[in-house]
Amino acid sequence: MLSTPNLNNLLLYGGVGYASRCMARSSMIQKKNALLNFPIVRRCDQTDDFFGRTVRDPYRWLEDNDSEETKQFVEEQCQVTAGYFGEEFLSETRTKISQSFEEMYFYDKLSLPGR
Repeated sequence: MLSTPNLNNLLLYGGVGYASRCMARSSMIQKKNALLNFPIVRRCDQTDDFFGRTVRDPYRWLEDNDSEETKQFVEEQCQVTAGYFGEEFLSETRTKISQSFEEMYFYDKLSLPGR
């Protein structure tokens, strides 16, 4: 069992180590965020009236998945994401997620016999 002074030292130095790791991570994230170049998002003047209340929807144009403008915007967002995380990380993550879905979906299924 740890005596009180040793426990205090452990908590003090462990806390300092944890805090320094958090600060280092925070500064690393800030540096990466400074390098990110997000695409400019167009805003439209779309408004809707819901029961007498006007609601602005400046990004309504993004709801059209088939428009070339939306596809271009999504591609630009994907490039920012790939630049931040790296293609290698993204491809590994996609593979893991795909394998997980396959394991969940492809299982032995039983049903009643039919004609």
